[in-house]
Amino acid sequence: MKSKIGFALLAVLFVMFASDRIERFASLRFAGVAWAQDASDADQADTDDVSSGPDVTPPDVQGTWSGPIVDDSAGTNTLTLDIFQNHRKLKGTWSVPGGSGKFKGKINSAATAARFTFKGEHKCVVIAPGMLVSATEIQGTYKAKHCIGITSGSFDLMQQP
Repeated sequence: MKSKIGFALLAVLFVMFASDRIERFASLRFAGVAWAQDASDADQADTDDVSSGPDVTPPDVQGTWSGPIVDDSAGTNTLTLDIFQNHRKLKGTWSVPGGSGKFKGKINSAATAARFTFKGEHKCVVIAPGMLVSATEIQGTYKAKHCIGITSGSFDLMQQP
């Protein structure tokens, strides 16, 4: 009789305390898994005109880009980027008259958005999300942190031949 009560007590404690942890573990472990479903022929007919999946190859933005950068504090200048690309990852160098540095970034597979993080002197960091408005033009805005003389603004870069 004591063993049955002990087992029941352990089962209740397990349900109360461990099941939540197991559920969280399972959701983390299998978060990236998609389960397939069977589709009837009628369901399949409705989706025949839809492509089988998104294009996962991002556009090629490698090369030199240049254009105006308009800072809310410093005014207008010219920004030049030399972009090196490895799939979605971007890196390279940036320069404006009087300054230069390195940057890292990413471009999404849908070819609509890019994000750059520029590093400068004295812990200056500039975060610049942009949009690929055409195959040869990137427009965006930026915000600077710990930078002397610049705060925030916009840019419009064209790919150079």
